[in-house]
Order: sequence, then C-alpha cells, then structure tokens
Amino acid sequence: MTYQERLKERAFFVGREDLRQNEIPSVCVWGETLPEAWEVAVLATLEFGASIPTEYDQEIDPESKDVSMMLTIARPLEEPRIHKALPCGLDDLEIYVQEVVGGVHDSWVKDKGWSYSYHDRLYNWPGIGSEFELTQIDQIDALVRKLSATPHSRRAQAITWAPFVDAQHHEPPCLQRIWCRVVKSEKDLYLLQMNTHWRSRDAFKAAFMNMYAFIELQKKMAEEISKISGKRVEVGRYVDISDSFHIYGSYLRKGETDRFLAAVEKRSFANRVWRSDNSMVQEQFERGKKKLNEEKHLIENGKKISYQERLKREGKVDLERFAEVVRETRELGARVVEEVIEKKDVETLVSKARKELEANDMLVDPGPLCISTAITDIFAFEGGSWSNANNQIVRKAEEKGIKPLQSFDTSMRHKALSCLSQMIEERGEE
Repeated sequence: MTYQERLKERAFFVGREDLRQNEIPSVCVWGETLPEAWEVAVLATLEFGASIPTEYDQEIDPESKDVSMMLTIARPLEEPRIHKALPCGLDDLEIYVQEVVGGVHDSWVKDKGWSYSYHDRLYNWPGIGSEFELTQIDQIDALVRKLSATPHSRRAQAITWAPFVDAQHHEPPCLQRIWCRVVKSEKDLYLLQMNTHWRSRDAFKAAFMNMYAFIELQKKMAEEISKISGKRVEVGRYVDISDSFHIYGSYLRKGETDRFLAAVEKRSFANRVWRSDNSMVQEQFERGKKKLNEEKHLIENGKKISYQERLKREGKVDLERFAEVVRETRELGARVVEEVIEKKDVETLVSKARKELEANDMLVDPGPLCISTAITDIFAFEGGSWSNANNQIVRKAEEKGIKPLQSFDTSMRHKALSCLSQMIEERGEE
C-alpha cells in the first residue's frame, strides 16, 4: 500500500475545495496506536502542507510544510508504542518522560536558563522561574480531584501560558493546555479522555516524544482518579491538536523526509515500530533512568562537575592520559573505518573497536564514548541522532546484504550502524 493510499484511509483534509491558494490546511488523522497515528500525521503534512517560511530557516532552506492538525489515537497504550523514526535515543525518550511526568529537570528553568518546563507550568503555574509574586497552583492535582468528584465535568483543564512572561518571550511554551473528561464505557469501566492543545509543533522531531510523554501523564492521572474515586478508571482515547504542525525546510533539504518516505514505502509497519516492552527498549529505558540517577552526583555548589574532573576524582585516569586516549581513539577510529569500508561488515567495526578501546582504563564501558567521538570527528556527522541514523542504516544494510548485529549492546549497535550509514553516504557507495 502506498502512503497516498494510507492517507485516504486515515487522513482527511477538511474543506479543501473551499480554501484559497496556500492557506493553512485543517487536517484530521487517526490511528489505533501512537506510531500509526503519528506516521500518518507526518505523511499528511508532507502531502497537504502549505509552504510557509519560519524564523529558523537558513537561506538555502525551502519553506516549511505546515498544517493545523487534529490527531486522534484510539488506544494510546496499545502496542507497538514506539516508531523507529524516533528523533532521539530510547534512553533520551525515557528522560523526557521523566521531565514531563516527574519534573526531574524543573530546576533547570533557573539553573540552566530554560524558559519553561511543562511539568513546572502544569504543577507549579506560573512556574518556579516566574519573577511575579503569584501563588503557585498545582493544576494537575486540581484537575484530578475535580474529575474524581465529578467525572463528567467539562471544566477540568490545565494551562501553561503565562501572558506576562510568554507574550514577549522568544521561546514560549508550545503546549497551551490540557483538557480531560471521564466517560463511562462498560458496566464498571470508566475511561479518561485527554485533549492536548499546542500553538506550534515540530511534527517530525518533537511531536512523537510529546505525545508519548503526555500519554504517560494521562496514565498517571487515570491511576490517581481511580484511587481517589474508587472506580475503575483507565486510559481512553487521546486527541492532539496543533495550530501549526510543521516540518522544517531543512529536513526537506537534507533528505530526511525522503528517507522517511522510503522506509514507509519499502518496509512493513511491523519493521518500522518497536514494542515498549521489548527487552532492548527496556534496556535503554533503564539506561535513561541510570543517567538521571547519575546526574544527582554531578552537581557541586549548584554547578555541574566537568567530565574530566569526575574522572580525576574517581582516580580512573588523569587528565593527560584522558587527552592521550582521545587522540589514540580518533586514530583508531580512522583505521577501523577504512577496514570496514573494504569488508562492509558492521560486526568487525564493533568487535575490533571495542576490543582495543576497552584496553584503555578510562571508564567501565569506554567503547560507545570513544568510537562516537572518533566517528563524529572523522565524518562530521550532521543533524539528527544516533538512533535516527540507526533506523536509516538498518534499511541500507539490509539492501546491501550486510550482516546485522546480534550480540552487542544497544548503544554500540546504534553507533556502529550510524557510522556505517555515514560511510556509505560519504564514500558514494549507496
């Protein structure tokens, strides 16, 4: 099935015949699961989007594709839950969920110059970074208690916008508000409905992460309402509304959307997604939690301790040895890459690099750090993430008959595949 045929089944351009040239389309898409609905939304934006410049364009960029989007997910927690075109690593997705649901980085609004965090605005409106002396409001708690007492209320909402701050700010929140309601479904089953409203959205590299995290918040709220009300309340349908759901021209120029379309056309849906309970996915989620736990030990007097300083304090390596190791690994990376180009064997890259790199007493697992540094320097990898490159190279590797990786940890696998992707592109072997 072509993507145009999928759009006919899962997308609708409202009032298309009545709009004038290049007016912003109003588009509705729907799907049973999150990755299905998000993928259709991206395809619909590419197909129907108006051409509009943005404040982030470079002179060489074409104009962005832009629609007003209403996206419905019928069963938000149904597997598979993750699309492989995720613009970040799975560990980063877990960290983002913890930011939205748990507020692990709310302090960064003050400490690191963030203009806002969603958790902060929803749980502490107008936010801990506000200069105005206003009583902070836990809107989520109020929303949960409202729906626990009156499930059918139409007044249960939470906002992020603080006009005295955001109206003039260069980076105001994209999310504007959450609206929820509880409906009775079956005999003893109630479903929490959630709508989220966004003023602006990077459809390609932000929307999926946003939706995944806010569905997790929906799940948490359903559990709290159930506990307070004594009723069986579960996650119901999720609706996501964006005034500007856009794909930047730079993504078009760099061919990122072309690769996305090629994957949709050539690979089955089952090969474009992951289950969230997949062991590899869970391993990476745990990696994200570990990173957050380690962060707690990286702050001294309100400032982050440098990586080199941590190594020095832990007695793992002195600074001169650290610099020497970096130089050595860059040289090693160049040699290994040249050999792999000849053999087109990704496992050679990982096993050989890991064997040599782990001889350096830098860290418990120096491989991922060193090889990513080496490869980044050698090829000046541009844009996206290692995980996103991994998704692209799996297809390329399969087409070329390159042996897939089986026995190495996920972080190494991602970086090795990403490296091979860049080798193919840079050396013109595609």
